[in-house]
Amino acid sequence: MARLNGVVAVLSRKREPVGTVLEVDAPETQRPWGWTPSGVEVAADHLVIGDRACQVREVAAWPAVLAPGAMPDATLAGEAALVIGLAPVPAERVNAALDKALPRQQSAAREAQRKGSVDAEQERKIRDALALKEAIASGMVRHFDAHVSLLYWADGAEAAVEAARAAQRRARERTLELVALRHSQGPSYHGALPGGRPVLRGLLLDQSQASALFPFTDENLLDPGGVFAGINERTGAPVLWNRWLPDVSHLLVSGDTGYGKSFVVKVLLTQERVFGRPLLVLDPSPKREYAPLLEALGGRYIALQPSGTQRLNPLEVMPDGAALAEGHAPEQHTGRPVSDRIAAVKPIFAALCGESLDSGPFDAVLEAALQRAYRQAGCTDSWDGCFTGAVDALGSLAWRPKTAWPTLGDVRRALEASEDAEGPRYARMLAPYCQGGSSDLLDGQTTVTLDSPVVGLGVNDLIAAGGRFARAGYAAVVDYAAQRFRALAAPHKVLCVDEAHNFLRDPVMAPWLERQTREARKAGISMTIISQGVADFLRNDTGRAIWQNTRCKLYLHQPAGDLSEAAAQLGLDPQMLGEAAALPRGHALLQVAERVVAVAVQAPDTLQPMLRSDVAAQPRGDA
Repeated sequence: MARLNGVVAVLSRKREPVGTVLEVDAPETQRPWGWTPSGVEVAADHLVIGDRACQVREVAAWPAVLAPGAMPDATLAGEAALVIGLAPVPAERVNAALDKALPRQQSAAREAQRKGSVDAEQERKIRDALALKEAIASGMVRHFDAHVSLLYWADGAEAAVEAARAAQRRARERTLELVALRHSQGPSYHGALPGGRPVLRGLLLDQSQASALFPFTDENLLDPGGVFAGINERTGAPVLWNRWLPDVSHLLVSGDTGYGKSFVVKVLLTQERVFGRPLLVLDPSPKREYAPLLEALGGRYIALQPSGTQRLNPLEVMPDGAALAEGHAPEQHTGRPVSDRIAAVKPIFAALCGESLDSGPFDAVLEAALQRAYRQAGCTDSWDGCFTGAVDALGSLAWRPKTAWPTLGDVRRALEASEDAEGPRYARMLAPYCQGGSSDLLDGQTTVTLDSPVVGLGVNDLIAAGGRFARAGYAAVVDYAAQRFRALAAPHKVLCVDEAHNFLRDPVMAPWLERQTREARKAGISMTIISQGVADFLRNDTGRAIWQNTRCKLYLHQPAGDLSEAAAQLGLDPQMLGEAAALPRGHALLQVAERVVAVAVQAPDTLQPMLRSDVAAQPRGDA
């Protein structure tokens, strides 16, 4: 970091300097517009301070999130001074701006819902605005008008100009924009001096954002109740991370093959289990690498096969876990479980048939066939139309299905009987996935039982089947796992989805995964979504929505260009993520909201054999 020549000036509401670089010989109220502190000469394009020439630059723009100390790191070199002006902004002013923006955002969200679509970005803005209002009301967040100026000096005017231009080039690499001030702009230079009037309009920052302007900020991550993720490589302190604060957050993990993604995830899963949280891992690796760890934690590992005796019914409706936890009987609970299930499985059927839900008659024909299958099975669109309340052997309330659920074969028969001419063609597309076909896992009543708080489902054989079944089969397993977890009464549950690029790269399945992430949070499920790089999340609007609406991210070694793009998408200082391009195996950058910590992931020696990804588990096909 460059040495600061001078004192940082922090201004109060009245803009009186707390610290000064130069002596001020008149109070602000008596200073004329062209007033100059003693010892300063204003030339056409530079200042003369004593016997030194000085160029002034004002910061016109910077990213939404800066690394701690990034401003001096990016802008100071040689002989330079940083002048920071912070004026407190009344909470009423910020609330007035929020009150003006919120109705427009809420109106746009309602209009999108009326048209049957969901604008994830708009919903995120509304949540953020409401959360900010609450934080301001509680006094947790304060705002400031910020002005930042920089003074670069040298022995002559030309040398000072060159120093300032070099600083502009460095700053631009960090997406900071420095504006040259000239005497022709009126009182321009005076804004850069302590007690002067700023030339540019100030930027509104909260205290966390403002703290990044200074070179002295705390880089430790010590969340109360957090799991031990490793050692902070910058400070040597432990990294304690709590994915449940302030509310449930998913974790996105990205990194090249061979740099320890699964190792890092297994360390975090082990820590979550220490706190008693249920785990469900979807493992697509050929070696079933999660099996040793999950079985050591007392869990089960089930290797799913595309065909055979195992069955997993995507049309099965699960009880509502929250209602069960509150002791509600089905007739006391409102909702449309059949409609919700149909909406959830339509993308899976579209993937099986190789069709799109956005064009042609497929969506309408499939919707009618699904509704007919549920009606013929005796299921109506209410909780008490699907379940009956009963008391189990332990005296607790349980929900029992009133009838057997419809199956994929039932939907195929409904398509064959469709009045639409396309129905029989769609039925033929489903034939390979019905009983007797090459991949019939999804046709029949579910036989796969998840009767343990720790479960691994091996899906490599499903993906290896190739074709349409590869994505659709994996998606059906994710959907089933999420449903099962929602039915658990536990407040916090962890669902791990590896190789999520299988969904993120597919135009049908990417929106389906985004919906899964939204629904999971409501049920207390934190999803760990693992992919090969940040580019997988940024290739389409749906992936970006998942990315931007997820508070916690873990970056391992991956291409620098992808990391720069990710920083730009998030409004981050590129330097915050660029370090991941050179990380060795087992090292990562952990981003929690606007903080980024470099972590050397560590685990106890006794766990090392179970965490190694080159230890192959013995295949198990039992269910």
